[in-house]
Amino acid sequence: MNLLFIIDPVEGLVFDRDTSLFVMQESFNLGHSVFFCNSEDISYVDGELVANCSQVTKFEKTRIVSQASEILLHKLDQIFIRKEPPFHHEYLHLTILLQQLQNKHGVAVHNDPVYLQQINEKISIFNFPEYIAPTIVSANKEVLYEFSGVHRSSVAKKLDGMGGDSVFIIQGSDKNKFLLLDMLTNHFTEKIMLQKFLPQVHEVGDTRAIIVRGQVIPFGLRRLPKDDDFRANVAAGGIARTLPLSEREKHIGEAVANFFSNKPLVMIGLDIIDGHLNEINITCPSCLRQIEEGTEFRLKLAEKFIQP
Repeated sequence: MNLLFIIDPVEGLVFDRDTSLFVMQESFNLGHSVFFCNSEDISYVDGELVANCSQVTKFEKTRIVSQASEILLHKLDQIFIRKEPPFHHEYLHLTILLQQLQNKHGVAVHNDPVYLQQINEKISIFNFPEYIAPTIVSANKEVLYEFSGVHRSSVAKKLDGMGGDSVFIIQGSDKNKFLLLDMLTNHFTEKIMLQKFLPQVHEVGDTRAIIVRGQVIPFGLRRLPKDDDFRANVAAGGIARTLPLSEREKHIGEAVANFFSNKPLVMIGLDIIDGHLNEINITCPSCLRQIEEGTEFRLKLAEKFIQP
């Protein structure tokens, strides 16, 4: 197959950990033609979507050898959107162009651009109220203050962040509470999420569970925060190891997989803290390599990822 991966600048990716690079390498080893580019390398010209991209010719230990290439996107078999959030206007415009390509030429685009437009990674947890901790979304000062007062300790996060960026603990009695909420909401004009803080994260961390092509992978990545932090994200310095999913985590995974079963999402990442669903990642879910390499089994996750 001819496969295109739309990624962030390759020099900024962690070579031995990044999911996109892992799938690209496995795809190349399986004999597929692998291309990659950034969002800004894609243009609509003379009625065609075209990409000024790179074609992989070799994977070395710490770098990709490639050659410059220009391709018409309608000639590809599959396109994988692997651009990190935030889901801002450039990301939106990319998905609109790829949606038109998909509708006109039938090229498979993953995750499906329609659902990238419709599904917010934070707000989508409200589809599973039985699995989430007390959570609100608001820009209203009084509403945010009341929630933070009731729960004493809460986690505040922006709705388009990732990797632990712009995530803070709000203490009900903290004199800086007003300043933090004012900053995160842009003077109480932009909605944020507040969740009851789960102190168990310090002891048990959080679990990244993944769903690939509708299948809940029975192993997840348990991530423990550093001693001086509460964020367990690997990107924020969390320490990770692969473990079998608990029964509760499997139930959550199956519930999410069933909910999205009629939506063509090739990979979904779930963040679960002490049996509570925390986020649903669909823009650029990670940890595929760590889970694959952290078990004694050959899970063939990259092969599942790219199967037609």
